[in-house]
Amino acid sequence: MRSRGTCAFRRAAIPLAVAALVILGGCLSGPGPQDRFYRLEVPDAAARLELPRLRGRLLVDSLRADGMTRDRQMLYRKAGDPSQVRREGYDHWVDAPPLMVQQAVVEFLRSANAAEVVVTPEMRVDADFRLGGRVHRFERLVGGGSPHVT
Repeated sequence: MRSRGTCAFRRAAIPLAVAALVILGGCLSGPGPQDRFYRLEVPDAAARLELPRLRGRLLVDSLRADGMTRDRQMLYRKAGDPSQVRREGYDHWVDAPPLMVQQAVVEFLRSANAAEVVVTPEMRVDADFRLGGRVHRFERLVGGGSPHVT
């Protein structure tokens, strides 16, 4: 004859054993894919102006974006199906696209000597000129030649 303690132990042991097998099975599957991060590389201006075109400070404002364009996760389109936009699982931009484009514009305008001083809103200085904008699309085109971003 079985004691009550043995039955209660068996009822508790079976779910614990199943949970342990599930946990161990997850550990044996190996590491998942690693995240990859990409930068936006923009070359310096081909020609530098001798004198700045804008006398004073030029503020490159924060750029606006909607929906998935604000996200760091990389979007892409295939050359054979340009109307469908997909999201990468493990590929990310190092920063949100509006911030990367803003930084690229600032670096380019500084290298071109477009204004006496080129600043961003974080610098909290008064500006004589203001440049703003909106990022409508920021997608990688896959296939059809060398990779590029639209």
